[in-house]
Amino acid sequence: MSKYTSFANHITNRYVNDLKLIQENINTTFKAINTIDDYISTQQLYQYNIHLSNKLLSVLRNIQRTISLAFNGIVNIEIISTAELKDIVNHLKLIYRKEELLELDALHLIKMIEFSKFRVISLDNIITCILFIPILYTHPFEYQKIYPIPSIHDELLLPPAKYRLSGIKQEKWTNEVCPKIENQILCLQEPFINKCSLQDTTSCDHISVI
Repeated sequence: MSKYTSFANHITNRYVNDLKLIQENINTTFKAINTIDDYISTQQLYQYNIHLSNKLLSVLRNIQRTISLAFNGIVNIEIISTAELKDIVNHLKLIYRKEELLELDALHLIKMIEFSKFRVISLDNIITCILFIPILYTHPFEYQKIYPIPSIHDELLLPPAKYRLSGIKQEKWTNEVCPKIENQILCLQEPFINKCSLQDTTSCDHISVI
């Protein structure tokens, strides 16, 4: 990956009206309960208030789960619908080239979350969820697992990392076990360049085999 782009979603503003409505209903209930003639109306308001309270409690639990999972970098998929993911992808298509984006159809769209980073930021009464979508290098690399290589001189060549990324013009290394999605292997950590190259092993570390 060369970089990440983010998409913010405010998940608390939409519930402010529910809180205001519950408070208004409570105030109305206290006024109406003093009048026997309004008993039925009071009961209806009371039941509706319970319904809104349960709904709000469910929302607050959802927010709690979202924040708890975010500490471990896990996305709570309850707060992101498939329609929202499609909107995110359509937005990315406007600012990035096709070869920079993951090739995902609607069926595998949810997999995008597995390879995205997630953060939660709180400011005053607003909780903002930020989803970092991976953007691909335009020049792909071949991902190869490397083992110590014996030579004819009873020496072992020690690779600088477990995996080699071989590109057209560059050779990089990584210890990351890069996950596979569809027909692509995605390395989320930044690979590094080392003086050791399999094209020229003179700068590589060797050990003698006895």
